[in-house]
Amino acid sequence: MTVLDFEIKTLQGTHAPCFHCRQDFDLVSSKMCDCIARERTFVCPHCGSCACDASYTRRNEFWMTAPPALWERRRSEVTDGIVRLQSLDARSLPRPLALIVDDDPLVLTVAQRVLHGMGFTTLVTTEPEEAYEIAVTTLPDLVLTDALMPRIDGRELCLRIKRESTREIKVILMSGVYRHVLYHNEAFKKFHVDEYLEKPIKPGVLRDAVDRLMPAFARAHPHSNDVRAAS
Repeated sequence: MTVLDFEIKTLQGTHAPCFHCRQDFDLVSSKMCDCIARERTFVCPHCGSCACDASYTRRNEFWMTAPPALWERRRSEVTDGIVRLQSLDARSLPRPLALIVDDDPLVLTVAQRVLHGMGFTTLVTTEPEEAYEIAVTTLPDLVLTDALMPRIDGRELCLRIKRESTREIKVILMSGVYRHVLYHNEAFKKFHVDEYLEKPIKPGVLRDAVDRLMPAFARAHPHSNDVRAAS
């Protein structure tokens, strides 16, 4: 993803360089992309590209220097995002579809890189309550969630998913805290997770877990060179 990881520059007013062509453009007057995403990104008027494929680490660095005018646009986008997703027809969404739930930018970056390399379209949120609403609306094929989350942790999120019409969704639980075998067993027996991975997540381990859960898909979508290189 180095082609997307541009050198962060101090924003001059509301102008910034495009993630792709590197030409400066006015972010306030630019439109948002049409990507299926919780939070869409600005479209460059020069090359027509957005920044949805940029790493979450780079996105966070960008927003650290963003002026109030851009934050106002972002707040509106966040507010409208869940409503926009709820209006989608799950049958029209590209498949396979994965929902990633975590508040760690590094985990989001690694997970997206692996899943994109395996052919997945991904949706991302840091809020487990919101994740459940998105899951009900979009019916993803896979949910990858952190175990330790605010208000509703990943285990409770999994339990909710497995009790409803979403029960066929495969859920992978990740944890850097609940490492003891007792937690592993509890996750499978009480919360009905399909896979349990310990953090830090290794790309190859995540790929293998998805292969085990979705063998038919794995046979139909061979791993890309990017995924193998990340293992």
